Amino acid sequence: MRRYIRTLLDNADAAGELIVYFFSHGVEQGRHRLLVPQDYDLAAPIPASQMISDNDLFAWARVPKAGSVLIMIDACREGVSLTLGPEDDGSKSPAITEITGIVAKLANVPTVAIIYSCRKDQKSHPEPDKTCSAFTKALAETLEAEDNHATPAEIVPALQARFDIYLRSRQTVTLDERRIKGRRGTPEQLIIKESFAARFRSRLASSQCVRKLRSTMLWRKASEEAGIGAQISAIVLRAEERVAAAQRALPEQRWRIDDAPFRVIARVEKLLAATSLRTSRPSVS
Repeated sequence: MRRYIRTLLDNADAAGELIVYFFSHGVEQGRHRLLVPQDYDLAAPIPASQMISDNDLFAWARVPKAGSVLIMIDACREGVSLTLGPEDDGSKSPAITEITGIVAKLANVPTVAIIYSCRKDQKSHPEPDKTCSAFTKALAETLEAEDNHATPAEIVPALQARFDIYLRSRQTVTLDERRIKGRRGTPEQLIIKESFAARFRSRLASSQCVRKLRSTMLWRKASEEAGIGAQISAIVLRAEERVAAAQRALPEQRWRIDDAPFRVIARVEKLLAATSLRTSRPSVS
């Protein structure tokens, strides 16, 4: 399993949006979750350091060229009793791989989101007919729904609402606490279900030009009119993307510096401020 997951991640390209879906058993070990494969041999237990944890998945997912990695873990986090083998030093304490500060703080890395089917001290229950897990059923229904729920911030509450309808036992869908920004923004912004509106919002959120524009005085004035701000943001985003495409296509061309439009805006603001100051002075007869 370790080899399959690493191969999937390592073979991704820059446009890749990967999904790792784990459905089996799980066990809590300290503050981390160990994934227990279906063929785990109880007669020959292995140490925790040789098993895959959520920390391992997170560390591996932060390295490849992909734009994003979505990891969904459908496994119990309570009620599983598992005897682990001793570590090499003879102790039985887990040696779970820890995320180093270097890996966690890399700048140009995929956005990684981990969604757990339940929280700590809960079981991942089957759906009422017991044909699949409740998480699998709720996820399939949520993805098929004709709505604008597209990101983990929207999908997780939608999953929970379905759980609350057809599960008698409490099961809480949980988004991993590591909210580190990557190539596709933050984990909360990662697009799980295809949506034009969600894609557009994501592009706006990651646009440097739009962020700069919204910090100017001209933006504050223009956005006072209903709908104008959204139209201006869309125009700026389209212009930014076209300039970036032209730079990639013709890198030998001498394109103007990136902040040139904002230098113009700064000059216009100064002119407007000067004009306003002159018009506000009382006339002397």
